[in-house]
Amino acid sequence: LALSSLGALGISLAVSFVLTPFLYRLSSRTKGVDNSWMIAFVHKAAAALNVGKPRLFVLDKAEPAAFSCSQISPSIFLTVGLTELLHPKEIQAVLLHELGHIKQGTSFLKFSNNLFRSLTLVSTLSVFHDELTQEEREADDLAISIQGTDRFLCSAKEKVKQYVLLKRS
Repeated sequence: LALSSLGALGISLAVSFVLTPFLYRLSSRTKGVDNSWMIAFVHKAAAALNVGKPRLFVLDKAEPAAFSCSQISPSIFLTVGLTELLHPKEIQAVLLHELGHIKQGTSFLKFSNNLFRSLTLVSTLSVFHDELTQEEREADDLAISIQGTDRFLCSAKEKVKQYVLLKRS
């Protein structure tokens, strides 16, 4: 029974891992970015980092958020709320951070950890936490090194934090 449960979990993880990015891309609430400066920026940065050019998508959500998927076809997803909250240099910092995840191939690790946490109570003891924290730092470091300052990334994070705090109150 335990072996079959483990097998089912593995299959569902694999299917979710492959299908989730495609479902986001096909969603009626997702559209390709038509902002040429963002596309040009990401393509130039991707070439400099020697990673495949990711496609950019905007999710029709007010909450500011960004994430990337590196499996099969690299993609970066931003929400409308994020693009409206941040100024261009801050958006660039977020895009560079997500490119850092694509370069590191950490999207799968983050996705797997989030899914694992949602499926089990034992996940609070997950060894992935330290790895994810390190991956976040490395993605931040990449953005900071390319921009030559932490000003824009810190500002973007602070704006998102303030949005979350305001929404909770």
